[in-house]
Amino acid sequence: MWNQQSCEREPELRRMVRLGGDDPALREHAAQCAVCGETLAVAAWMQKLAALPLERGLSDPAFLWWKGELLRRWDAQRRMAAPVERAEPIQVAIGLAGTLALLVWLWRQLPPLANTTSGSWADTLALTTTVSLGLLVVIGVISVRDLIFKTDRKERT
Repeated sequence: MWNQQSCEREPELRRMVRLGGDDPALREHAAQCAVCGETLAVAAWMQKLAALPLERGLSDPAFLWWKGELLRRWDAQRRMAAPVERAEPIQVAIGLAGTLALLVWLWRQLPPLANTTSGSWADTLALTTTVSLGLLVVIGVISVRDLIFKTDRKERT
């Protein structure tokens, strides 16, 4: 019971509403009592809802068949895409690991290149490698964030 408050005249008020009677003294009490006033308001709303006409008949069988086919196709598409979606984090991890390995290899090759080339070329190569590493970190963070939020969205639906 969510509402612990009650009134001794509430059953009387419900009976009056159910039978369609009108007791001025009871309505006067409902105007003063919060519990009975709420009961009267809910009863009035329910009577208005019950008075609404039901305009909908049975649905068209062709429409129901079409809707069923559409739902079946959507379900098949979802089942076909599930392995790809499960492999997506693995693909991201492999791509990031490969790029990181390539950048580490390039960074290790930088000292021999600096000895054989002019200083400006080595500086440019070092800057390019550093910027690439920074971009790799940003892309990795964005990818992980998207994967986490994508998982959260799926759990909510």
